[in-house]
Amino acid sequence: MIIADEDNLRSPRQKPSTPKKVRAHRKRQSGESYIGPDGTVKQARVMKEHCNCKCRGTKCNLISYDERCNLFEEMWSVSWDSKRAIVKGLVDRVAKKRTFAEDSNRKWSYNYHLKTAAGERIRVCYVLFENTLAVGEWFIRSVLEKPLKNPNTKRPQKEPTAAVHYLVNTFFNNLPKMPSHYCRKSTDKTYIERRYQSLKELHTMYKQECEKEEQEIVCLTTFKKTFHMQNLKLHQPKKDKCDICVSYEVGHISKDDYDNHIDLKDRARLEKENDKLQAKEREDLTVLCMDLESVLLAPKIEASALYYKTKLIVHNFTIYNMTSKDCKCYVWHEGEGGLTANEFASCVVDYITNTTTTAVVIIYSDGCVYQNKNTVLACAIRKVCKEKNITVIHKYLVKGHTQMEVDSCHSLIERALKKVLIYVPMDYINVFRNARVNPNPFNVQYVNHTFFKDFSNVGPFTSIRPGRGKGDPTVVDIRCLKYSPDGSVQYKLNFDSEWDEIPEHRVNNGDGIVRQLYKNRLKIPGSKFQHLQDLKEYILDDHHDFYDNLEHDTTKK
Repeated sequence: MIIADEDNLRSPRQKPSTPKKVRAHRKRQSGESYIGPDGTVKQARVMKEHCNCKCRGTKCNLISYDERCNLFEEMWSVSWDSKRAIVKGLVDRVAKKRTFAEDSNRKWSYNYHLKTAAGERIRVCYVLFENTLAVGEWFIRSVLEKPLKNPNTKRPQKEPTAAVHYLVNTFFNNLPKMPSHYCRKSTDKTYIERRYQSLKELHTMYKQECEKEEQEIVCLTTFKKTFHMQNLKLHQPKKDKCDICVSYEVGHISKDDYDNHIDLKDRARLEKENDKLQAKEREDLTVLCMDLESVLLAPKIEASALYYKTKLIVHNFTIYNMTSKDCKCYVWHEGEGGLTANEFASCVVDYITNTTTTAVVIIYSDGCVYQNKNTVLACAIRKVCKEKNITVIHKYLVKGHTQMEVDSCHSLIERALKKVLIYVPMDYINVFRNARVNPNPFNVQYVNHTFFKDFSNVGPFTSIRPGRGKGDPTVVDIRCLKYSPDGSVQYKLNFDSEWDEIPEHRVNNGDGIVRQLYKNRLKIPGSKFQHLQDLKEYILDDHHDFYDNLEHDTTKK
């Protein structure tokens, strides 16, 4: 028997709250045997025998056994709302000629029908109607006495109370927000700083604030509903599950597309393992992986005042050598640099120039376009390959399955930060260096705005897209990029294909000179500067000068 959609598994009487209850509701809706709330076994729905009535006006004998079976199967293969619609469509309510009181149920008579294979409605008796559809008198009466739900009908909205106004306009508005570089393209939600583990913990802080301000408190249910209506979300450092895999689990993606996705994922991981084995055997090969750690904040101290103040954002771009297990962290805060392609290109070029000594370098990363798959980074790597006479191959893992060895470094850092107080961004340096002992501590470089270079005029092209027209491959389809010492750039759309030249269909008219990206330190918003000034009360005096000297824009809130 066909099971109805998951969204319609709820019975008209109660909502399932546990997997066991969900299974029971699913079986009840499909007419199968199930265990009721009292622990008794409820028998499966079965079509009963044909009636032997001789009622005048009915034509029960015109309904065959096969037609009755089809009606029974249809009835118990749909949702409860559809069941009500079927019953409603087979019963006619007719007013009696005799006069009754206005509120009397006796003034109506009901004519019951069943449909033939040709779709014709045949009037039958109540017994045959009930026996065929295997529904009870209570269900039929409830359908006939109550109107069907109109999905387009909306309940009138209640005016928000003063407590809700305070919750939205004051409490939620004052919570410190932060960007999420992992999710900025796939969601427009505003993220609350990663200090709260759950909405219940945030609701506890809200109650304390209400008691202090002598405001009325809303319950947890209203708090959660209002939180989601404001398009807010507790910050999550990274997506844990692949979008395609989750969509396949709920039936939104075909098995062929899912199998193709898994094949790409397995092939990418196999490619990485093969390169790691080759690096152990070849002295002229280095295999790297790189990624940006989730956003860090300064200051990071245990004070309730931090709950409502925005902090300085700190970035950590990490490059990990999968052969020697050496790890280098490039650390800067938002007053020294941003998160553009030039910042990441500056880190990669510095690492290749000053750290690698082999003739061939293979880099693994995710396919984040603004970070790892763009023209700025491509031109920067091409330039350093020509200068050092080396070959760099940049390989991209499959979206949703970008777990790399560098993630273990970030895990060690986050574990070391759990019980450490951070007053200024520089405090992160010692924590990073002490986060690992074997095989050696992390190499940490604290950089400022003078470190970052502008590679936008290096050339020779302004696009690394393999195709030109509609339907041709795009940048996101690239699986590998190869930079040769002669300046040529080649690409692969999958690991098993041959190398193809990147077409230089867009000429860069730049002068090829690498300039400083920033002439001065970056300005932070004036509101954030003021919040940091307020937090100086909870920071050691030795660090006050750092926050006093931050460049800030008084016109930017």
